[in-house]
Amino acid sequence: MPDTAGDLAALDTWDFNRAPVGTGPFIVKDWAAGEAITLEKNANYRIAGQPYLDAVIIKILPSREVGMQLLGTGEIGALWDLTEADFASLAQMQAQGVAYAAAVTGENELLVLNFADPAVDAPADPAAAPHPILSDLAVRQALQMGIDKQKIVDALLFGNVRVGTTVLPTGQFACPQPASIFDPQQAASLLESAGWKPGADGIREKDGKRLSLKIATTTGNQLREQTEQVLVEMMKAIGVELVIDNVPSDVLFAGWDSAGMRKHGAFDILLYTTGPGIDPDSHLFGNYHGARIPTAENEGTGNNYSRYINAEVDAAIDDAATITDVAKRKELYCKVAAQINTDIPRIYLYERLLITGYRTNLQGFVVSPGASDFAWGAQNWWLKP
Repeated sequence: MPDTAGDLAALDTWDFNRAPVGTGPFIVKDWAAGEAITLEKNANYRIAGQPYLDAVIIKILPSREVGMQLLGTGEIGALWDLTEADFASLAQMQAQGVAYAAAVTGENELLVLNFADPAVDAPADPAAAPHPILSDLAVRQALQMGIDKQKIVDALLFGNVRVGTTVLPTGQFACPQPASIFDPQQAASLLESAGWKPGADGIREKDGKRLSLKIATTTGNQLREQTEQVLVEMMKAIGVELVIDNVPSDVLFAGWDSAGMRKHGAFDILLYTTGPGIDPDSHLFGNYHGARIPTAENEGTGNNYSRYINAEVDAAIDDAATITDVAKRKELYCKVAAQINTDIPRIYLYERLLITGYRTNLQGFVVSPGASDFAWGAQNWWLKP
């Protein structure tokens, strides 16, 4: 392999990046691009006698479905990045020697509501270009009241997760919030009071405008597509037309320079997963602070895709970043969480889990407490005969 270090355009082919050197339990032996990475035991590992395995092979698979088949036949020992929709299949595979480990992630599957007009490119202040429908708090309240989150959890996720209630569901900074009320009659009343009257087909109208919103998520994600179908029916029941307009993941998550729909605000509602890590500062600042609305001036910096601005939220996030007292920081973050639930820039549907299926002969396998590292604790893995 040629040494191209120094050429940033070829960073992924640098020798160091293709054969990194570290102090972990395994070291890279071979990397067949697009196929597999073979790791071998690090003879100099800091814990004597570990790791127990001589090698680990990480296979790159074309789909989660293929991975499930290989897990069931024993051709692979573990499968990372399963979803809550796989619980039923995993239960059926127990007789084949398959188990699973799951951990809460602190993330939510959620709806991102755009406060600004999607026809206007990346406005810094939604008040200057308000969304013709979603800028009205009463409408946002009605949308949330019209969603039966528990039904989504029970019907699509087999009751194995908790409904979403807060931006900070887990960890030392967890800020539980009251669950939103499912009340389609009250939702309809809110829309009625806001001037949205039922049309001939049941979809509401106001000043000649139809109460129609587009929802977008990643194409090919079965669970999200099923969630959208359920949401369409729930919204129809309160007189809202929800139109599914999904896009490939590289379009949904594209950056500023690639005309990303999130960054430029070219959407009504988005469905995906996000949430804080162990410390919530970065997530809250990046997703809910007024200074992190992507604009041309800041070259798309930030993830405040709702274009949400609340001075009290900004101040609390800023204050929490300047102190070390955990109790005081939590008090400020809980203030933020409560205000977000009042203003509804996002609707939290359910809390996400990190799920890994594995063969029961793979001993010592656990899910990372940080819920992000598949190989966490790999030095403890061993195979039962």
